[in-house]
Amino acid sequence: MSIQATHWALTQQTVQDPTARHVLLVLANYATTDGEAWPPIGALAAQTGLSESTVRRKLDALVEAGVLLRVSGALEAVVNAVGRSRCTLYQIVMEGRPE
Repeated sequence: MSIQATHWALTQQTVQDPTARHVLLVLANYATTDGEAWPPIGALAAQTGLSESTVRRKLDALVEAGVLLRVSGALEAVVNAVGRSRCTLYQIVMEGRPE
């Protein structure tokens, strides 16, 4: 869990949709201090109380808003190799956070 990512998710003003903000906050709870997170969609759904399809739509909206990046390729292959199959690696774009 990254306190930095969680704090950023709570205080950011880019995402106004309450459901998308909730997904972002739960995702941030999985993040490393660098903002990388790769939770299963089912876990996000269970922890938000939303359906998996709603979580996917909100993740798409967060990517479109520029607060998340989907990481693909080699890094995702490494994540899958360590037993996190069917998880997408996300990078939370914490603009303006103190370094």
